[in-house]
Amino acid sequence: MEWKEVRLGDVCNIITGFPFPGKKYSKEGIRVVRGDNVTIGNLRWDTEKDKRWNEPFDKTEYYSLQANDIVIGMDGSRVGKNKARIKEEDLPLLLAQRVACVRHNELAEQDYLYYNIFSKKFIDYVNSIHTGSAIPHISQKQIEDYKILLPNLETQRRIASILSSLDRKIELNDKINADLEEMAQAIFKNWFVDFEPFKDGKFVDSELGMIPEGWKVGTLDEIFSLKYGKNLSTSMILEKGDYPVYGANGIIGYYNEYNCDKYSVLVTSRGNGSGDVSRTHHPKSFITNNSFVVEPLEQYKYIELPFINGLFNIIDFKSYCSGSAQPQLTNKAMRNICIISPPMEIVIKYCEMLETLFSHIECVIAENSHLSLLRDTLLPRLMSGELEVPE
Repeated sequence: MEWKEVRLGDVCNIITGFPFPGKKYSKEGIRVVRGDNVTIGNLRWDTEKDKRWNEPFDKTEYYSLQANDIVIGMDGSRVGKNKARIKEEDLPLLLAQRVACVRHNELAEQDYLYYNIFSKKFIDYVNSIHTGSAIPHISQKQIEDYKILLPNLETQRRIASILSSLDRKIELNDKINADLEEMAQAIFKNWFVDFEPFKDGKFVDSELGMIPEGWKVGTLDEIFSLKYGKNLSTSMILEKGDYPVYGANGIIGYYNEYNCDKYSVLVTSRGNGSGDVSRTHHPKSFITNNSFVVEPLEQYKYIELPFINGLFNIIDFKSYCSGSAQPQLTNKAMRNICIISPPMEIVIKYCEMLETLFSHIECVIAENSHLSLLRDTLLPRLMSGELEVPE
């Protein structure tokens, strides 16, 4: 079987987006994919990042994205890493400047190109040629000049099929976990917002309205410690390492030291994601200073992850953020937020009931880690022809 080394630009069409005037963006119209929207493997549409175009535009057809298009962010510290595939449900979308779109021609399969672009080899290539130190960036020509090995179309399909089967399983697992997370939150609301299991008891008035008798209302800082993570220079973050590094938007890399030794709830404190609630999925991790780490105070150590996660996900932390250009959430702004404080035995009972559900979520995440590792191990060997693909 013959493999040829070709330029990426010879087997696909690559375009970069239109320079839409920022002042004319609207809250209605067609979404515009800008560099801020492209993250590692996904598009994100936080309120601040959801920009739309509602003006007359005679180049709509040329700059409209299609399902399975690959978009690549061309600027920023994660240049080469920020890329995503467009899904049918994302459409319609328009492409903005400093974002590249890759669309195959008759010589290549789109899925085969996708895995080439999502390989470590592509990241290494971008790291070796990008320009700019303050804000690294790459050009359309540099993307076009990236060299890949190209077998015949049938072999491309078979290679892409193997890798896609792993990704489909990962995607299915993600959906299972999303359903489990939704279920956990619904149970929390049933117990501690609607008070359904306690409806037959007596209720008393409080700062939060009517609550079951014997329950209390406290403030966040009376029950929880809210501590910043630690600063970690971008240059020290590794692609592979012993412990995941959690930044403002999830895992941003790895480091060989940890500063958090348990599964923990995090609240983003800086950037457009300020006020977002997430949690770690590793027993040991490094949390950067872009997030608060939530821990119960000593006298409330019986409060475990299922309750903390449910509670923090019903609080609208974004309403406590300050700053528009660079939003932030401070400890001072959070400390006096009123929260429900049920009796110890009820919290313990709830956490015990949810323990199996949360354990299953972590097992599914661990399975996805293994599947991702298998895919990433197979990918370079398949793309180089080292592993033969059965017909």
